[in-house]
Amino acid sequence: MAGLARAPEAKLRATLEAQGYVSIALRRTGQHHWFLFGQVAGRRRSCLIDTGWTYTSVSPVVAQHLSSTNRIERLKLGKLQLDNIPIRVVELQVNGQPTGYDVVLGCDLLLAHQALIDFGRARLYLRPNPATGISRDALAAGLAATGRKAVSLQLLNPPVLAVPATVHGVGTQLLVDSGAMWSCLDAEFARRATLSTAASVQRLSGPGANGQRNFAVADLAAWSLGSIPLAGRSVAVLDLADWGLGPRATLFPRVEGILGGAELLTTRAWLDCGQLKLWLVSPH
Repeated sequence: MAGLARAPEAKLRATLEAQGYVSIALRRTGQHHWFLFGQVAGRRRSCLIDTGWTYTSVSPVVAQHLSSTNRIERLKLGKLQLDNIPIRVVELQVNGQPTGYDVVLGCDLLLAHQALIDFGRARLYLRPNPATGISRDALAAGLAATGRKAVSLQLLNPPVLAVPATVHGVGTQLLVDSGAMWSCLDAEFARRATLSTAASVQRLSGPGANGQRNFAVADLAAWSLGSIPLAGRSVAVLDLADWGLGPRATLFPRVEGILGGAELLTTRAWLDCGQLKLWLVSPH
């Protein structure tokens, strides 16, 4: 039976290879961050895969070894080499401290190379020549054969992906953010959805906020992504305005929460950046 259960996954990987995708192994941290060690201009660098980060970025330490300040001439990820990758130079810090990674592979690169990310098995699939033809029906059939269901995503500007969600009967959008450890909701949305919250002694940090943040916790007994119901879950509740999210924000006011790494892992999600789909294993 185990062999039969693995058969659709093996067939899907064969389909991806036939469509010109290159498979790249990822590592996952205890904080549900996915990363790999790549090469930037011939130097080994730690690269975070962050779907919630708009533009691929490097630290100033990396930038000083590049011949250009706005692109990586040669980026090697596993067996795949990508050339002339647009970048931004950013101080990569959380709570004022340097991060453990030198490069953030953002949503722009993932979209440009029609990335697929298998969060459960920690694999990244990229196409070196994204302009060539691809059978979208074959990919969709392969993913459906694994027992997953698809939710259509919305591409926002600047480039990030949002998934429609319903929480206790109230509709909203969540940022698909593999760089976030936990899922969370904006405090104003939590009030609108009449969620009961309890204070937490833990604190939360993020790249868009200064210092660590206090937050509350809410138990979601009934929530779904698209039409796919999810298992009950506890999420953080806090003001997300300075992260650019929520009704008081100017950047993405309709995005009132974050779908973080914990849910991407537990739902064994596949993210298809070419077709703007999130494929999930539903517990129901």
